[in-house]
Amino acid sequence: MYMDRKTRIMEIISSSDKPVSASKIAKELGVSRQIIVGDVALLRASGEDITATPRGYILETNRSNHYTIAVKHNNDQLEEELKKQYPEAHIIRFDFDTTRNKNTHLKLLKDFEEHKADIMLGTQMIAKGLDFSNVTFVGVLMADLSLMVPDFRASERTFQLLCQVAGRSGRGEKQGTVMIQTFNPEHYAIKAAVKQDYDAFFKEEIAFRKKAKYPPYCHLVSVIVQSRSPKNVHSIALDISQYLRDHLEKVRIIGPQSTFKMQDIYRERILIKYIESKPIYEQLSIIDDYYNRTRKGGVIVACDFNPYSTY
Repeated sequence: MYMDRKTRIMEIISSSDKPVSASKIAKELGVSRQIIVGDVALLRASGEDITATPRGYILETNRSNHYTIAVKHNNDQLEEELKKQYPEAHIIRFDFDTTRNKNTHLKLLKDFEEHKADIMLGTQMIAKGLDFSNVTFVGVLMADLSLMVPDFRASERTFQLLCQVAGRSGRGEKQGTVMIQTFNPEHYAIKAAVKQDYDAFFKEEIAFRKKAKYPPYCHLVSVIVQSRSPKNVHSIALDISQYLRDHLEKVRIIGPQSTFKMQDIYRERILIKYIESKPIYEQLSIIDDYYNRTRKGGVIVACDFNPYSTY
């Protein structure tokens, strides 16, 4: 697996005579949300070699410094590494793969509670709601991954998740320790979560929301154009976006965003920030009548008011 991806990264770099952005490599690999770049944003194509390591890939240069691309580990890789570091420990994996069968999750939790395992390795599924008095250490890898989600609530969700998972440690008489691995230790969501300081987080977050005009300083509606044809989706999303700009005042229209595919359906999203609801309802009703009731353009247009997620 490592060598396959290593070879692909080398192909991307060597095929260009210009600096290759990390985002391009991520896109080519199809893991845009799973690659974090440490100290630099550009990878240069001359005089370099990539060495595969258990922790990712090191792009070695002729200079004294080096650039590191840390590739997000999946739980298989983490479990393998833990077994190497702690060969005597019994490890329970708690994720989608190990809990897909009925009541499997209950058995795993019971085994851990009865001390049949020393380490529980899991995803966000184990971040909240678990109460084990003997857990004294919690580790979080790539804690800032959720900060990269293109959603205005990304910082809030990161703060919540870190506070919740930190609460799994030291719930009994023994003192607990939490270790957070991050590439953004100065981000206010990370710093506030480390200190469990809700007031500090709120102060920073509400200032961002006010400046960027996000809730609670406006309302949001997400207009999603859907079709099995990517060409139809893009063309009509552009038409709707322009129509809304022509017929609405005192609003901010973002998008359409790039086409994304989910369950064989292509989608594009238009986000509207607004204060007054009436004109929004009127124009969206016209769009609903035109595209959904008369089936014009071979698309479906869905509206999600105050959406939980904007990506």
